Amino acid sequence: MILGAQKAATSSLHQALRVRPGISMPVGESAFFEDPDFASRPWTRFREKAGNQTKLGIKRPDSLCRNDIRERICSTHPSARFIVVLREPVSRAVSAYFHLARHGHIRAEGLDKAIHRGLADHREGLRTPASSLVEFGLYGSSLEVWMQRYPERNFLVLGQTEVADDLPGVLSRCSTLIGTPDIAADARGAGRDENVGSYDPRTFRMHRWGQLARTRPLAGTDRRVPRDAPALRFAGHGLVVLAKGLSRTGLPPPDLSPRIREELVDLYAADLPRLQGLVPPDAVYWATSPGNEGP
Repeated sequence: MILGAQKAATSSLHQALRVRPGISMPVGESAFFEDPDFASRPWTRFREKAGNQTKLGIKRPDSLCRNDIRERICSTHPSARFIVVLREPVSRAVSAYFHLARHGHIRAEGLDKAIHRGLADHREGLRTPASSLVEFGLYGSSLEVWMQRYPERNFLVLGQTEVADDLPGVLSRCSTLIGTPDIAADARGAGRDENVGSYDPRTFRMHRWGQLARTRPLAGTDRRVPRDAPALRFAGHGLVVLAKGLSRTGLPPPDLSPRIREELVDLYAADLPRLQGLVPPDAVYWATSPGNEGP
């Protein structure tokens, strides 16, 4: 299972893995261990459809920092193996806001306001979409619990820069983890960027309106699913396609205000020693001293 983190090149790694012989992974993210899917045990149908594929995998980056998903995986798949890709947590929080707001999962209230709300909810112990913006970067506290439930050999923890700079080497390490022949020699899919973030303010609202038109909230969850009305789905899809076509690529994200950035840096600096005690040094490619958040 590609376990996380959000917005850390997991889509590119997923695409590179799923086209390899001997590996079966569904397209996109798999909410197997979330409501309402979990009750129907969707992994059993997945196994039946996989045919002769020897290794079965899924991708769901939200899982790294969600206790409910962790407990369900532990109870149903005690031998699971996990790939974790870490990204510098401040930039991850910024990217997560734009992704979630574009897709209609959180309010489009502006970067600083959303992160401020997330920090406030986190301090009050509230579990909200806003709090997830900041809490999903607390890798140390989350991984610590995972590694109490599974042996260290069941994890491959990488830095985002490793995936970007040496995908063949990363695939070779993945093959060791999951027990397949070395898949690095097969370069199909290598070097492709999947699910790249967009920060173009001209198309942000168009993309969001399209997503809101073609999907609806799934009751009792924080997920969205396609609407029943074909006309709305078609119109929404058209807006999203148009927004993607008009978006300027390569634009940097807006800057956080100094005060909000400092709060985030302090939060993640407190978590950093715990993380460094759990993962290889190369996985933590950003700052190693409090007060300096790195790139």
